Amino acid sequence: MGKVRVRKICLVLKDPSGAVELVQRLGELECDLEAEVRGSHVTIQLKGSPEEVNRARGEVEEILREVRG
Repeated sequence: MGKVRVRKICLVLKDPSGAVELVQRLGELECDLEAEVRGSHVTIQLKGSPEEVNRARGEVEEILREVRG
C-alpha cells in the first residue's frame, strides 16, 4: 500500500443549517472522510493517497462556496 495522507479541515460557518448542508453534500465525495458538526463548527478529516486528498480538498472548497452562496 502506498503513502496515506490525513488532512484535517476545521471550519466555522455563520449558520448551523449551512454546516448540516455541507456535511450532507460531503457524502458525494469519493474519499475516505469523517465529519463532525457542533453547531456552526465543522471538522472534516480526509484520508487517502496524497492525490485523493488533494482532489477531495478542492471538491470540499467547491461545495463550501456553493453552501456559503
